Amino acid sequence: LARARVRIGQPSLGRPLVHRLFLRELRDYRDCIAPSTALASHPAPEVRLLGESYSESAEMALERAMNALACWYEPDPLVGVLDRIRSGDRHLAAPALDFLEHILPRPIFSVVRKIFEDPTPEEPDAEAEPDPIAQWIETAWTSDDTWLRACAVRASRFSPSFDARRFTIEADAHPFVLAEIAALVSPGTPSTNPTSRAAIC
Repeated sequence: LARARVRIGQPSLGRPLVHRLFLRELRDYRDCIAPSTALASHPAPEVRLLGESYSESAEMALERAMNALACWYEPDPLVGVLDRIRSGDRHLAAPALDFLEHILPRPIFSVVRKIFEDPTPEEPDAEAEPDPIAQWIETAWTSDDTWLRACAVRASRFSPSFDARRFTIEADAHPFVLAEIAALVSPGTPSTNPTSRAAIC
């Protein structure tokens, strides 16, 4: 639909729907940024891989959010907005956020401000949650993202409180997920090595 907007030179979706789609993708972005930050410094590479996968999912959600806006607003400036925001540099992102503040209704931009201008969300309280990795594994496992699910199974080896029985096997489960579950149940079983999302696409 974003490409159709460029091709026909007119909005391809109504403004209210564009805003709803934009906010939905921003929620996905926010939900993925927290674990990507929390898991980035973990000593186990399997857990860091899960964090990096969350980071990649966040980036894809941000791109979808800008594509949603491009279905109503002028697409060209939004390309620059996306590049600046995902750079991670607050100073570089500032003009992009100013642009969004200018074009978006105040209630919509207030969500943008909360995500990108407010302080980074706090990491889980170690005292309240002795095994904070477990919640990120649970979230990844219940997602529709096959890659995240496979990474969640692999990272679960380093989560002492996570109940591996949560990894129920569906009839249509992806071979990557099945291989990781098999390796978890039987440590001697060879496991498909998830090194790239491209391997499951």
